[in-house]
Amino acid sequence: MSRPPRRVLELAAGAVLAAVVFAIYEPALRSYHFEDGLQWLSDSFRFRPADLFDLDRYAHFYRPVIHLYFYAGLHTVGCESAPFQAASVLIHLLTTLLVGLIGHALTRRRDMAWIAAVLFAVQPAFVEAVAWVGAITDLMPAFWYLLTIWLHLRYLHTASRALYAASLTAFAICLGTHESAATLLVVMMLTEAAWLQIGHRFDAAAVRRALPRYLPFALLLTGFLLIAYLVNSRSYLVSDGHYRFGWHAVPHMLQYVAWLIVWKSHPAVYAAIAIVAILLFVRGTPARRYFLLWLFATMGPASFFTWANSSRYVYLPAAGFSWLIADLLVQAHDWLAARRTPAFARGAIAVLTLVLAVRYAHFAHDGANDFFERTRPFARLAAAARTVPVGADNVVVLTADQVDGIQPQFVEPAVQVGLCRGDVKTVVR
Repeated sequence: MSRPPRRVLELAAGAVLAAVVFAIYEPALRSYHFEDGLQWLSDSFRFRPADLFDLDRYAHFYRPVIHLYFYAGLHTVGCESAPFQAASVLIHLLTTLLVGLIGHALTRRRDMAWIAAVLFAVQPAFVEAVAWVGAITDLMPAFWYLLTIWLHLRYLHTASRALYAASLTAFAICLGTHESAATLLVVMMLTEAAWLQIGHRFDAAAVRRALPRYLPFALLLTGFLLIAYLVNSRSYLVSDGHYRFGWHAVPHMLQYVAWLIVWKSHPAVYAAIAIVAILLFVRGTPARRYFLLWLFATMGPASFFTWANSSRYVYLPAAGFSWLIADLLVQAHDWLAARRTPAFARGAIAVLTLVLAVRYAHFAHDGANDFFERTRPFARLAAAARTVPVGADNVVVLTADQVDGIQPQFVEPAVQVGLCRGDVKTVVR
């Protein structure tokens, strides 16, 4: 009996992985809207696309793609949470596909690409980014960030003008999703340098020839940074000192890596992480150095917050972490194959990957369950609001018991989303 073609096997494996991801996030698919997600939807009642050109109305962040996402969602699927939750899981699956594609484009190894994709798909550190509708501000930027890098790699392989234009378009969209996209141009250049080194074609002349092609990207980035500076300088995050450059970013980064490892946060753990990272960089291959640079470059922007770390910020860095672990596992495979047999090496690495994936998936499912519980008070408030008649001047009167456990700034957005009406006001008595 002949063996099924590789493409069929890969499609089947991809379907199984997608099913596993949906099983992990099944509790999140039953979750209700939560905190910032409510505010984004509530703002969408009053938002008009023309507002994107009025910078004076923005005093916090300028994220036009996110505004359009919630605006389009509100006017297509309404206020129900399930379609938004499902969209987040689908975006996560597409991002997982890009993690695999980039891994293969850089290393030309299918085993490395598959291991990276599997580990990224079930990574528990960033569950909040997938489970929380409001965290689309971390999920969507990562998708466009990775899409830009993959298109860029395809362009480097083919020199296609269409792929260059596509990467420039994806770059522009990524800038419109989140301020963390400010690192994308540097990472694109690091990607080309790594691609040249891996292919043994790196030299100073090649670098000089490459620089002009980055000029359109640099112009877009400059325009974005000017707008971001104008808007973000009005934000309380800057004025109140919640975001500033300093050495506090270093322990924040080390804690993020500890979360990705799914290990306890402790100074001894941070020291071990720092030592291992330095050794891997100094003694590593060009690909491994690139994965490490990706990891720390992409987590850099979030590390300068002066408050506690947020797990959703590791979504994009997790791609670099997954490539790094996959690269190490592939190296272990090659070492074993040279000393035992290829079959033994494949089996050993498959078992090790499965053990890691099962461990990750277990914690990720627990995280999705925890998030579901966090949304319960908001679901109860929305249900309560639907039982209360809307009074004169579109006022909804609630009791203190009905808003128990919910911060005041989220009460009115929760009522508006629960009723799917942007004109109601809320009074708590």
